[in-house]
Amino acid sequence: MKRIILASASPRRKELLEKIGLKFEVDASNCAEEIDPALEPDELVRGISLAKAKSVSSRHKDALIIAADTIGVIGKKLLGKPHTVDEARKMLAQISGKSHEVITCFTVLDTATNKIISGIVSTKVYIKNYQNRK
Repeated sequence: MKRIILASASPRRKELLEKIGLKFEVDASNCAEEIDPALEPDELVRGISLAKAKSVSSRHKDALIIAADTIGVIGKKLLGKPHTVDEARKMLAQISGKSHEVITCFTVLDTATNKIISGIVSTKVYIKNYQNRK
């Protein structure tokens, strides 16, 4: 049986794989997650997810690498991960009382055959207006 490697330090991704009973190791990708506004959101998450899988694959022979990337989109604006509390507050204010799309791409790479499977899931999310609450 091939080893399964999660190319992510995300506690949520780890929890999801554990919930389905998957036995895996974690080897977080050190891949830069740069947002290129010239790309469509689907292309962006697919490229980053694939880059994460490939960055970890060289360290594991005969293994399945699982990687993923997620981005939010409101209108035409891409919402990346906030890096500070202030950025998080601004982002929440921007989406408060509105709907936005959350797009995730997953990639599974077989290091023995270099076969790659990926898929994209898109979810519409509505955030209740919290700005007028005290």
